[in-house]
Formats: sequence, C-alpha cells, structure tokens
Amino acid sequence: MHIVEIPRDGEGLAAPMTQMRMWLDARRIEPATFGMSLIAGGTIFRLAFRDRRDAAALAGFYLWGHVPEPFSWWTGVRMFPAGHVARVGVGRASAPRPFATIQHSYIDSYVGGSRQLEPGELRGLLRGSISHHLVADVSIGIFLSAGIDSNVIAALAAELGTRLRTVTLAFKEYAGTPDDEAPLAEATARTLKTDHVTVRIDRDEFDAVLDDFFD
Repeated sequence: MHIVEIPRDGEGLAAPMTQMRMWLDARRIEPATFGMSLIAGGTIFRLAFRDRRDAAALAGFYLWGHVPEPFSWWTGVRMFPAGHVARVGVGRASAPRPFATIQHSYIDSYVGGSRQLEPGELRGLLRGSISHHLVADVSIGIFLSAGIDSNVIAALAAELGTRLRTVTLAFKEYAGTPDDEAPLAEATARTLKTDHVTVRIDRDEFDAVLDDFFD
C-alpha cells in the first residue's frame, strides 16, 4: 500500500488530482485501487493505493494468454461478474447479483407449480439450440465419443441437414478393451453418414504435445 499526500490549494480538488496524476505518470504507476481523503483539517489531500500484481493472474496469463476470471492484474481487485448488477452509494456498495438467470426465467414462467415437459418438448429445445450453433461460414465439426451427449448433438445436427465432420480421439492403449470409445463412435458416424476420422495416440505422444496444449 502506498500513501501520497499533497497540500490542498483552494477549495477544488482539480489541482491536487492533476498533481497526483503527474506524480503517478512520472513513475509509470497505474493504481489498481485507491482511496481519497482530506486530512489535517482539510488542508492535505491524501491518496492511498496499491499496485502489486496478482500472482494467480500472472500464472493464468502465462498459461492461457489471458487473465482468468475472477482475477485481475492487481492484488485485491476482482473482476465484476458478467450479467450482474450492484447498487453503489457514498461509502457503501451492495454485493453483485445476477439481473437474470435461466433458472428463474423458467420458474417464473410457470408460477403456481412445476410442470412436466410435454412429449417432444425437450427435443424441440435441443434442436433449436443446435440449429443456432450450426450457423457458420466454415464446415461444422463435432468431437464424437461413445457418450450420450456428443451422440445426441451429432444426431440432431444431422437431422437438420448439415453435412458434419466428426472426430474421435482414441488411445492406442485402450484398443480392443471396454474403455475404447472409438468403435461405438465410428458406428454412430456411419449411421449419420458423417465425414469421420479417428485419431489414435499413445501415452508418449500425449506427453509430447502436452506443453503445446498449454501454449
């Protein structure tokens, strides 16, 4: 924490604020958080600020090329969460709260009790969501495993008339065992008539490209 004090000349704060800005710029300091106050009977303008970088933010930046939420460059400063609102007054501020949530939107639509989805309703909702994600200027690709999620997405996307490219990443060590997802994924690809490719790697290949993944 740094504290800088400048004598106040006159009633306004413009002059001391300008002096403070010049002092910070000369030292190439950009304060992260600061507090302003008048002391000594209002004759001295005080600015307290911190400028220490956040270690977690630096680690995230070097790993992924950006500062991950909720961190910021500066210690003690957190990002304001997206989609939230807070009420700020003199000397006080409320905690951030979401101005809307999917859960509450759904609950509020059926005030008076819950209801069961109508037959086909979930399918329609999924198709609608997938159709929006298929809007693209390039070919659409889907990572296809033997799991329910990717198979449902691929099947509904194929129903919408999209020519899909599907990819399965499999491990050589699992070939011919119950843990090998490639055979079921390939069967799905044949059924849906996708342009499919299975890529098999072993442990050594995985270790060799692990650093590239984080870069």
